[in-house]
This record gives sequence, structure tokens and C-alpha cells, in this order.
Amino acid sequence: MTDPPIVRVVDLETHFMVRESFADRLFGRSRGVVHAVDGVSLEIGRGEVFGLVGESGSGKTTLGRTILKLAEPTSGRVEFEGTDITRWDEDAMRPLRRKMQVVFQDPNASLNPAMRIVDAVGHPLKIHGIETSRRGLRIAVGDILDRVGLSPPDPFLDKYPDDLSGGQKQRVAIARALITNPSFVVLDEPVAMLDMSVRARVLELLLSLKRDFSLTYLFITHDLATAKFLCDRIAIMYLGKVAEIGPAAPIYADPKHPYTQALLGAIPQPDPSRRVPPTLPKGEIPDAVSPPAGCRFHPRCVAAIGTCGWEPRDLVDRIEDRWGRLGLDDFERERAVIGELSAIRLQADELVIVAGGRADDAKAIIEDVVREAPALGGAVESIAAASGSVIVRFRHPTEPPLRQVGGRDVACVLY
Repeated sequence: MTDPPIVRVVDLETHFMVRESFADRLFGRSRGVVHAVDGVSLEIGRGEVFGLVGESGSGKTTLGRTILKLAEPTSGRVEFEGTDITRWDEDAMRPLRRKMQVVFQDPNASLNPAMRIVDAVGHPLKIHGIETSRRGLRIAVGDILDRVGLSPPDPFLDKYPDDLSGGQKQRVAIARALITNPSFVVLDEPVAMLDMSVRARVLELLLSLKRDFSLTYLFITHDLATAKFLCDRIAIMYLGKVAEIGPAAPIYADPKHPYTQALLGAIPQPDPSRRVPPTLPKGEIPDAVSPPAGCRFHPRCVAAIGTCGWEPRDLVDRIEDRWGRLGLDDFERERAVIGELSAIRLQADELVIVAGGRADDAKAIIEDVVREAPALGGAVESIAAASGSVIVRFRHPTEPPLRQVGGRDVACVLY
């Protein structure tokens, strides 16, 4: 980008307190925080379509809402058109709302069913004092409805959202976002709720409006195929972090991060001769309250190695996986030695199993588990049996930074 970016995000964090019960508050127990966005830095160039891609729960929507100051950042910095708006309150943000708009995923939720279309779309003009006369509002709303493809607009002005189809409702939501003539629009899964038959038309409309209104888009989606059609650059998010970021073309042609490879591998191929078995990540996204150390994708990664960030709780998960594969007799024998998994003591870099007089047997089982998982074994520093306990020490995990690889930035220890 030769021109200054319209949006710059620096080390942005957005955390949410976990809702606590009365008993938790009474006894002073804290359930921690949700690491929705956890140290994200990126720049969005003026006039580009920047894609934010990842599974549900990766923090995409929270990042978009934080940029718009609809969610308060915990730390870091948000700049819009060169101005730091991180600590602006709502009164200071109000004039800026004309320039920063959003189209939400579900028009059924974002449109008030009791407001006519002319009132819903024209409401931002009244709020900002751009147009207050009834006749002026109808003219302005009719013009923007025509621009988004609801033509002729007159029959739509006095209808209610329930009188429209899903595609028409989303066009109304787009019209409402554009009526203040913004320069930056967050599109939060704008076609996810639409039928496949109208998705392409709405995406083409968004590109046409971008050219006509000189817009910059932050396009949030879980669908890499849609992002390929629309985006100039993309950032792949996983559990609050950016895994890979760069121009869309090289990322689609040669994905570097194993998570990006898995997402692209899951896209259906229409050509039967080119079908290959998808390389799907193992398990589910971990809890954002207690995210994995090191690379957050490592517990699910098929290419993980010893330096990815393994920690004591990963060993407990491997023991559980092993027990799930054993026959009943072998399972009962090993559980008698190891005990209940919930009784294993976990510390930052250490795991302790109290095995009483069977510490050597417990040590042998742990060594078998580690041998079955070479990547995990590469992170184990030592396994020792002493005083009736087995102590497993891990090397301290480090988080991989974003590094320049093949025309994009990748956060992976393989590079």
C-alpha cells in the first residue's frame, strides 16, 4: 500500500469477563476471561476489500465490532484515517459513525419489524441531521434503494421487513449502511443467511457499490470460496490470533499455515477427477477462556512438531485418547496405576501424577504415551519417578510470531 491505510490495528486485544454465578462472586472465584481477540495487528488500505476468514469462534466478528468501537478494546490501538480512536467514548464516536458502517449477518435481526423501510433506511439521516424533512427522506431513501437493486423503489418505501424476501431484506440493510455515504464498511457474513440462488447477485452488488461509492470493505466470512471471489487481501484468524495474512492470490495458490491448508482442503471440488481427501483439523476449537500455549492451532494440527507449544494438559488429552482405544481390561489396569485424570496436578511447565507404590509403572505408561505422539514427545524435557510420583517436565512454550514467507506473513514454527 502506497497511501496511508484507512484502518490500522496494533496489538489489539478484546477480552470479555466470563459471567459468574452468585456462589462464584460470594467466594471470590473468578472464571477468567474470554480471549476473543488476542494481539492482532493489521492494516486495511483505502479502496481494498480485506477479508477476515476463520471458523466460528475465531474472533472475526469481535475484531470487526472492536474496529467500529461497538466493542471496547482491552488493550492495543485502533486508528481510523490516521486518528487513534481507541479510547473515544460514544459522544466522540457519533460524528465518525457516518464514515464507518456495518452490514450484519442476519437482516431479520438487524431490521426492526415495526419500522417501515423508509423509516428504517432513513433513520441514520435523521440521527446525524443530514435530512429531516419527510419529503427529503423519501427522496433520499428511494435513491439509495434504487442503487442497491430495489427498483422501482416506490413500492418498497412503505413496506415492512416481513413483506420482503431474504435477499431484499439484506439489500435494505446494505442501503441503510450506505445512506450516510461512508468510506469504510464492515460486512459481517453478509450472504450467510441468503439462499445460494441470490448470494452471487448480492456479492456482485457489493462489488458494484464499492466502485460507485469508493468504499473500503472489511469482509468477514467463514467461507474461503466467497472470500476468493471478493477479497484483495485476507487474514486467516484462529482463536483470536492471525495465522496467515497477505494477498489473496498467493494464499489460495500456495497456503503456508497448516490451518489455512485445512480450510482450503475442506472446499468442495466440483471436478470428480480432482477430488482429494480433505485434511481436516482434529477435534474442535479449544476454549477461548484458556487457549493453548504457543501456536494455538497445535493441538489440532497434523503437521505439529515438538516446538509448537505443547503443555501438560496436552499430555492429559493424549492419555485420554489412548484409553479410548484400549480394551476394557487394559484400560482398567492403566487407570488403576494413573488414577483419575482429574486428580493429575497441572502446572505451567510440569505435570505430577501421584501413583503411590506404582510410580515406575506409571512412568512406563507415560513413556508409552509420549512415544505414540512424537510431536508431543519433542516438548517433554524429562520424565522422572520419585517418592511415589511421576513428574513430567515440559520445555517452556513460545508463541510463533508472524514471519514473511512467500509474499505473506505466517505465524508457524515450520517457517
